[in-house]
Amino acid sequence: MKKVLKIDSNGYFLEDVLLEDTEITPLDCTEVVCAEGFYKPRLVGCEWVEGLTQPEMDTIKATIQQKPTELDRLEAIEMVLTAMMGV
Repeated sequence: MKKVLKIDSNGYFLEDVLLEDTEITPLDCTEVVCAEGFYKPRLVGCEWVEGLTQPEMDTIKATIQQKPTELDRLEAIEMVLTAMMGV
């Protein structure tokens, strides 16, 4: 078995595809290995690049980094308990 990467007409990664070793790689797939770390991998020529713009990546990173602090979590619990008790 071998793994190839299916891409759309613009080179964006769609999904992994498993083929038998004897099967020919379909035209909408590539054997070029994609490195980890891309949000939206895009194949340009024979190289994988980031398919998102910098502002799009910044938005994703900001969302990921916005973990609630312990104080935020405690305040949320307090609000729920207060509402449940009708205080």
